[in-house]
Amino acid sequence: MKKISETIATKFKRARLFNLENLQAVRDDGTELGRLVHRIYSSQDYSLDNKLYFIAQNMISIFAEELSDFRSAGAFFDAMEKFEEEYMPDGPPWSPLTRSYFSYWQSFDYPFGKARETVGSIFYDLAQHSKLDRRIVGATAALNASRMGIYEVLETKGGLITSKELLTNAPCQSTCLAGYPGKPGDLMFARIAPGLSEPEGPSHILTTPYILLNYKVEDWLAFFRRQGVGEAGLYGFFKYGPTERYWHDYVMDGYVNFASDRVYLTGIPDLRGSLPHAG
Repeated sequence: MKKISETIATKFKRARLFNLENLQAVRDDGTELGRLVHRIYSSQDYSLDNKLYFIAQNMISIFAEELSDFRSAGAFFDAMEKFEEEYMPDGPPWSPLTRSYFSYWQSFDYPFGKARETVGSIFYDLAQHSKLDRRIVGATAALNASRMGIYEVLETKGGLITSKELLTNAPCQSTCLAGYPGKPGDLMFARIAPGLSEPEGPSHILTTPYILLNYKVEDWLAFFRRQGVGEAGLYGFFKYGPTERYWHDYVMDGYVNFASDRVYLTGIPDLRGSLPHAG
């Protein structure tokens, strides 16, 4: 079956978005994208990796707007309109779904079309054969591979959060863009992406973390067993969910409270009585 990225390749072959040989050159070109890149690069609040991830995500958002001209992408826009209306994903106090959580999900986790592509995978298929800055192509690949997961915080030191993922026990040393400092023993539901500029550098918690209250590691491991999810199936379980609404509904149903750098949830998804807002 023909992929959406193949059917639209001709239109985007000469597009300005895919002919940026380097990010420095575009910063002063006066376009919407140039202003965005300049604003991100001028900020003192972000590391280079975070800047690259921000630029990639924003480019893909601009790219998604261009996709609206193609009938083959209609299912995506119909679905997003429905989700936006239902979940109002702008973060507490308006909605438990944060904008960072929802934006990464809609760009990199929501598959559509016959080939089950995402906006991010379509962008990558076009970008890897273009003159687009290779750092942005690499950031896009990393974002496409990323997913949400549940991590236990082990220690914090020097602005870095050391954690391990439940079930896989994969270790992770990360910075948190939202500013959450970490607390040993916390369980967090978050999207973590690898470092880009330093091979041995820290990874990055891209979303405002959801801190999971009242239930321990053992409770979540029991949940995975009930779902029949092992290490091999964990990626798909978090990236796509048993249903497309599964993790959205868990966040909505488990919401407790929030702070500027975190959101609090409680309960286990398949134990309806444990979720304060479950119907």
